[in-house]
Amino acid sequence: MTLNDEQSLDALNKAYQQGYMNGLAGIEELRNPHTDDILAAAWESGHEDGYEKRKELKTRDTSSSLTKAG
Repeated sequence: MTLNDEQSLDALNKAYQQGYMNGLAGIEELRNPHTDDILAAAWESGHEDGYEKRKELKTRDTSSSLTKAG
């Protein structure tokens, strides 16, 4: 199947967003559903970004809990 540029960009964005949401939810990276190398790479990139955001939010929540308790 040949995709046009807009469809390809949409597919990449969708793969990235899916990976991001999985990373944010703490789902393991091994669950990448893509077999296409480019879509898999977009998903992995999103997963890494989502996982980093998850760590950032956890750190912020812990810090604000400590501030409120003190």
